[in-house]
Amino acid sequence: TPHITKDQAFVRVQVEIDGFQGKTDDLVLIAKVFSPNGDLVGTSRTNAPKRSKKQTEEVVLPLIDVANPMLWACETPHLYQAEITLSLNGTIVDKVTERFGIRTIEFTQASGFLLNGKKVFLKGISNHQDLGALGVAAYEAAIARQMDVLKSYGFNHIRTSHNPYSPSFLRLADEKGLLIVDELYDKWSNDKYWGGRTPWSEQVFHNLPEWIK
Repeated sequence: TPHITKDQAFVRVQVEIDGFQGKTDDLVLIAKVFSPNGDLVGTSRTNAPKRSKKQTEEVVLPLIDVANPMLWACETPHLYQAEITLSLNGTIVDKVTERFGIRTIEFTQASGFLLNGKKVFLKGISNHQDLGALGVAAYEAAIARQMDVLKSYGFNHIRTSHNPYSPSFLRLADEKGLLIVDELYDKWSNDKYWGGRTPWSEQVFHNLPEWIK
């Protein structure tokens, strides 16, 4: 959401296409955005590249204009949904949906952290991924309960420690209005703390893009 005002927001959708290397098929990407109430509020479409030499093709769709956006905030975690379809000669061959919040995030020297232009203090915990007696499996109901308890304490933020968390954890945070300070590693070096089969310095450049995506 690169541009947001009170009256409109632009939504930028970027899609990865796999498995069409060197093909000349007429593939069409269509993005639809639905409001938190389930109403269709915007669409965008573009043709997929042909004869691509890349194993994975990154395709940016035209911006989608959403009128009167409902902004995501800790107190009002409004979530829109993007529905992306890949069509071949009018037949849908793949489909994916993703929920997202329309919001602005900014850090300034004078005000620190701003959410939708307003000063927000991060009030929360440093959290390890384990769930007490349930262990380290990403048990969704337990994560939801943990977040509900934190919200009842007045917290609005969780800092993860020290590894990528499950998609369900981040999805629940979006739903419940929790800000996440995400952390990939505990130590950024090849020293004794790194337990990988190959040196950390040979892995970090592969891990970072995968973690962000």
